[in-house]
Parts: sequence; C-alpha cells; structure tokens
Amino acid sequence: MENHVRQRHLEMAFICRLCETGNIHYEPDLPSIKDHLKEDHSKDDLDNEDVKDYTRYPRSLLCIKCNLCGLLCHGQKEDDLELHFKVYHEEVDFSTQHLDFLCRICMISGQNDSQHELKEHLYNSHPDEMK
Repeated sequence: MENHVRQRHLEMAFICRLCETGNIHYEPDLPSIKDHLKEDHSKDDLDNEDVKDYTRYPRSLLCIKCNLCGLLCHGQKEDDLELHFKVYHEEVDFSTQHLDFLCRICMISGQNDSQHELKEHLYNSHPDEMK
C-alpha cells in the first residue's frame, strides 16, 4: 500500500517538508496540511504564503465532490466521477449537477458550478499557486 500511495497519489497531495523521519506526511488539501503543521510541528497562525515554506504543493489544485455520498476526488476529472456514478450510484444518471467543484486551497462548497469556473477561481484568487 505504501508503494502504491507513493507511486500514484503523492503528486496529488500537499506534502510536509518538515517530516524527515522517512515517513512522508501528506494531506489532500490546504486546511488539512495547516492542521498537521499546527498539531505536529507547533506552527500556529500560518497564512497560505507561510505554509509554502513548509509544504510541497500538488500539481493539481482541483477537487471534485460527489454530492450524493460525499466522496472527494483530488486532482481528478469529471470523467473519473462518471465512473464512480456507474459503480456506486447505478440508479442515478450522471450529471455535473451532482458534483461540487472545490478549490483545494479554499475548500468552500458551492462556490463553483463547473470545472471551468473552478479553474477561473484558481487563476483569479491563487495566481501564484497556478504558476
């Protein structure tokens, strides 16, 4: 499992640069990595810029949430959620209306109605992170 996570998921995670124990500590979103830094490394009151000093950001800052079951898919595409619907929500026809598009920095539900709107939010609100 550890090898699987390292190969498939670490590029999609926020990784703590302070955990030098050989065990990589990673979190799926910015609020979670902030909590880790506060609880495990006594780094209180960090703003988003300060967090960058201690964290490697993921390649993708997109998160899609299934509003039917709450599944969060970090750095994945709508097509991946369509497969999720076919397997776990067979009785429901797939529609983007069942999805919530979240910024992994803000993690505020209901802010974006499409992946396009989410990308606009990221470029407008977090331009430094999108470079």
